[in-house]
Amino acid sequence: MNSNYTEHSIKTLSFGKSVRVKLGMYLSADLDLALVLGLRELIYNVTDEYEQGFGNRLIIEIDTKLNKITCSDNARGIPVGVREDGVNSLVAAFTLPHSGAKHDTQVYTGAVGINGIGAKVVCHTSEWMEVHVNRDGMNYQIRFTESEEGAVEHPMKVGPSKSKSDSGTTIVYVPSKLVYGDRRINVEAVHNTIRELSYFTKGMTFILTVDGKSTTYLSKNGLADALETKDRAHKKALYYNSIEGETKVELALQWCRNGSELRPYANNLYVPDGGAFMTGFKTSLTKAFNSVMNVEFSGDIIRKYLDGYVSVKVKVPQFSNQAKTSLANPEARTATSAAITTALKQFAAENPNDMEKILDLMDREQRAEAAAQRAREAERQVVQGQKKAKMITNLPAKLADANGSAYKELFIVEGK
Repeated sequence: MNSNYTEHSIKTLSFGKSVRVKLGMYLSADLDLALVLGLRELIYNVTDEYEQGFGNRLIIEIDTKLNKITCSDNARGIPVGVREDGVNSLVAAFTLPHSGAKHDTQVYTGAVGINGIGAKVVCHTSEWMEVHVNRDGMNYQIRFTESEEGAVEHPMKVGPSKSKSDSGTTIVYVPSKLVYGDRRINVEAVHNTIRELSYFTKGMTFILTVDGKSTTYLSKNGLADALETKDRAHKKALYYNSIEGETKVELALQWCRNGSELRPYANNLYVPDGGAFMTGFKTSLTKAFNSVMNVEFSGDIIRKYLDGYVSVKVKVPQFSNQAKTSLANPEARTATSAAITTALKQFAAENPNDMEKILDLMDREQRAEAAAQRAREAERQVVQGQKKAKMITNLPAKLADANGSAYKELFIVEGK
């Protein structure tokens, strides 16, 4: 071991180099997954724009032979101009950490990409990237190429847009072989990501073209379109959306006869660990269901066959970690608690027959649980009896259980 630990041992990595050598800290140590997550970050930037009321279309093109990825939208276009610090805003948006308009809550509310990291990670881990912006009648083009220290910018090209009404941003890039090797982006994973995201951005069109073959994703009914209905135990799904304070809540729920999964989302992002808003949802679901139906089911039984989505959108999300697996906002808990209580009462009043079918499903589950518990208890008693019998059989004669008359005596003596 080298014991020469001096002041020169304290190294400082540039942001670009740090991203390239420690990609697991920013996207994922799984490089195949990191490729998908990088593109997902660019997609979220577009859906964040859509949530603000700008743009309604995203076109993604993937050339698997060239490993080239294009992401093009018709939103406002990234602002271009020199900031007070002398850095062009477009360069900052793709190279400098924690740079972006989403730190300004007057410009963006309810955004997923709040750390100002995603686009920069993609840029710094690309062999090359080109960004084209149409904004205010002008067209801006800039190219970045890779180096050991990260992306290097080239002179910007500026000219008039083809049409003064054109607006939006197009990003074209090729992932770096020095970072990703010969890996190609998982097309199926991209399809799944976009398909699911379309349900959370009702009315927005996504066009995914892979090697010339296009697929369009457009949800007209939001999360209700995402529900698989073949195993549903009742006729109508429970769909509800509301605004509680500054928090938007959307619920799409159903009780299924077989497999089920309750999926939590925060600002269009899947958060597998849920967080405070799911705790509030589960607690209020149990109380509301038992109150409305005048029963006493446990939360586990009520949720066992519950399938669907619980989605919240908050103004300034507070994720529990960089991976964004859980949402900590306390106002989201209050909002989901109120939403499921109101939604369940309305659903029960409007769909009494469906509620009876759901109730029957839970009643059968509770009886099955009780029967299983009795079976487990009987099995436990049998096993205990067997152990006792075995123990008694192995006892020496002098320690065997007394039998015969009801009156018994135990003599304790010295010696034999």
